[in-house]
Parts: sequence; structure tokens; C-alpha cells
Amino acid sequence: MEISLHRDGSSNWKEKDMNPEFTCGFATIIKEFIEVKIASGHPYDSSTAILRRFDRMVKERFPASSTITQEISDAWITMNPDESPNTLLRRITPVRQLAKYMNAAGIQAYIIPGHIPEKYIQYEAHIFTGRELKAFFSAIDGCGASKTNPLLPYVVTVYFRMVFFCGMRGSEARCLSVDDVNLETGRITIRASKGWKARTVFMSEDLLKTCCLYDGLMSKLCPGRTAFFPKPNGQFYSRRMPDQWFHKFWDPLPEAKCISGNPPRVHDLRHTYATTRINEWVKEGKDLNVLYPYISEYMGHSQYASTDYYLQLVPAFYPELNHRMRSVDESILPEVTDDEES
Repeated sequence: MEISLHRDGSSNWKEKDMNPEFTCGFATIIKEFIEVKIASGHPYDSSTAILRRFDRMVKERFPASSTITQEISDAWITMNPDESPNTLLRRITPVRQLAKYMNAAGIQAYIIPGHIPEKYIQYEAHIFTGRELKAFFSAIDGCGASKTNPLLPYVVTVYFRMVFFCGMRGSEARCLSVDDVNLETGRITIRASKGWKARTVFMSEDLLKTCCLYDGLMSKLCPGRTAFFPKPNGQFYSRRMPDQWFHKFWDPLPEAKCISGNPPRVHDLRHTYATTRINEWVKEGKDLNVLYPYISEYMGHSQYASTDYYLQLVPAFYPELNHRMRSVDESILPEVTDDEES
């Protein structure tokens, strides 16, 4: 299913997507549920893909069912017995939300209990050291030519620098259009953000120079492109590609083999940006109470609890600053255990 996006960040369903893509006995309510989610400002593409798979399973195994039953739910939960609890949770959540919506609409449906899965693996952020960052960027700068994608060496070099130096989510950088990046002022308009909360960030002078050189080259190699980081056809990459790029260049590095625990992700570049920025403010003696709303807005957080996560990370990765962090108003540091919104 594709969703067309207006320039103001709103969305609508393409007419062809309203055709019978969902075909199970309660396909109509699934489509209605997704429409409500999108209309309320949720970028529901990943969950839509999950519900599409759910619809196919119901159609194949429970063709006569007109609602979500416990039998259907059990089949969905056990469909991939070897997957991790985190992956299972991502797969269960849209179905659980759909069942709640159906019940609210007067259709009796079985709601998967909240304790499933029983254990959710909490991801611990990896904050890259200066040495690790130098090794990673050296690796991507050495990206060789690709027969299938001659643009790739230039795209990865600038993409990862923009994610890191602007503290962006990987998906935000991936979805930037040419019109979103002002190469005269260095202003970047981020539209495809969490909850479609648009915001503006500015590039440093060095990054702006790099982007100007990159854009000039892209204009020759891929004229008329839509995406700032384009595939050869000028369009946007899939959401999985940046992760593949990251592991291609990071995993073979000697630095990667020295890390225990969760393997680093693209998103950890954003974590590193935020903690490094806060660390610099503390070293400069800046008042974090005053700057706190600015970093929260810059990172695109819809609630301060998401920013609190970074304030907790700073002492962990910069222990010498613990005594300075004690001066921060504790009222803005509630306990945070999940970085999902960061």
C-alpha cells in the first residue's frame, strides 16, 4: 500500500490502494482503522504492512471469520516461532490496536493480552567514540563504485554525515526531498518525522559545503531527481536500505568487534549527536534548564520524556561530568526506561 504525501505533511490514500488489497472477512474495518490512524497524523506505513500480512493469514487460514478471534490471534502470535520478543511485539501491536478499535466500533473482537510477549529486550544506546566515528566515516568514504547503483558512493557519504551532524532520525534523512534542503541558507525542513511533526534544522557551514558539492554532482548524474538521496531512478530508498549500508561498512571494522551487548544501529548516530551536544554545553558551563527546550525541539521530540533519555545518557558516557549534572533541576528528569520515542 502506498500513501501519497502532501507537502504540508498530510496524507491521503491513492485511489488504487482502496481496491481490494485487504480481502479477509473483516477487510473493510481494517481499511477504516488504517484511514483513522493516518487521518490522526500517524505515519502508519510499517503497521499497514503488518496488517496486510495479518489479512493474508486470516484469508488463507480463517476465510469464514468476520472478526478477530482468540484462535486467529494465537495463530498470528505463533506464526514465526523463532523471532525475537521485540519483533513479535512490533507484529502484535497493530493487531492489538485493531481489535480495540473493532470493539469500540461495536464489533466483538479478541484483544491480545498486554503481557504478550512476556519479555521485551530493552535496547541500550551505543554512543560512538571519536575513534569509532573516524573509522566509520573513513569506511564509507572508501565506498567503491557499484555497477547497479553508480550513485551509492556519493549518497552514503553525505547521508550518514547528515544523520550524525544534524541529529536526525535515519528515516528523516532518507525521506528528504530536493525541495526540503535549502542549499543557500543551510535550512533543512523535516516533514516525514514521527507523528508528522514538521520541524527545521540548520546545517553547519562544513556540512553545507559538502551538500552543495554533492547536489551539484547529483544534478548531473540524476537530473530531475525527487529525493535528496536518490536511487538511480530519482526516487526514495526503502526504509531498510540505510541499515544495510550501515552494517556493510561498520560490521567489518576492528572497532565493531570490540563492542559487547547490543550491536550499534544507524539510530545510535543520533544518540551520539545528542549526548555529545549536551556534553559540550555542560563543559561550556551552559544552563541546561534554559537549553533543554531547544534540544527537545531540535530533536523533534513530542514530549520531554524523550529528551530526558539523553540527559540520563550523558553522565553514563561522560562520568567526569556527574558532579556538574547534579545542578540540573531534578524536576525535569523523571525516570525513563525506553528510548523508543527518541
